[in-house]
Amino acid sequence: MTRTTMENWQEYMQVYMECVSFLNKEAELFDNGELMQWLDYLTPDIDYRVPVRVTREGKGETGFSQSAFILLEDWDSIKTRVERLNTDYAWSEQPRSRLRHMISNIRPNLPKEGSEIEVRSNFIVYRSRGDNPAFELLCGERLDYLRHVDGQLKIAKRTVYLDQTTLPMSYISFFF
Repeated sequence: MTRTTMENWQEYMQVYMECVSFLNKEAELFDNGELMQWLDYLTPDIDYRVPVRVTREGKGETGFSQSAFILLEDWDSIKTRVERLNTDYAWSEQPRSRLRHMISNIRPNLPKEGSEIEVRSNFIVYRSRGDNPAFELLCGERLDYLRHVDGQLKIAKRTVYLDQTTLPMSYISFFF
């Protein structure tokens, strides 16, 4: 291995481990219901979206709507949702869902100097409620842009691409 290749490998592994640690900690916050702390993982200009998946025939189709979204959020709307979920009036979360976020296949790209880190990852979100033995699953891919702010990684943009075209649940009160 040449010196340049070895340096690139070491740099990649450093970025990779930083991203893995960040995304695993984020999943832990979700699963433990610590959404107020999760807000610290977001930049003030966060762009958070879950486009509607569509089934289309033809080459070159993305399979996702460019104008319809299951979630289309910014900092203010996310903060409002999180604050509401922490009240006694979040009826959809009484009792609170039991969530488990499984994050895998984390694939960062080395950023250019001073730019954001593009990170792709796959996920499965498991949800159960109350004493009901039934559970719900959602899976897909996330495309994140992570930015260093004051020495900490934060999410500047997240796009969630669900594998399902029809949601197997009546509502989504959680984040991916």
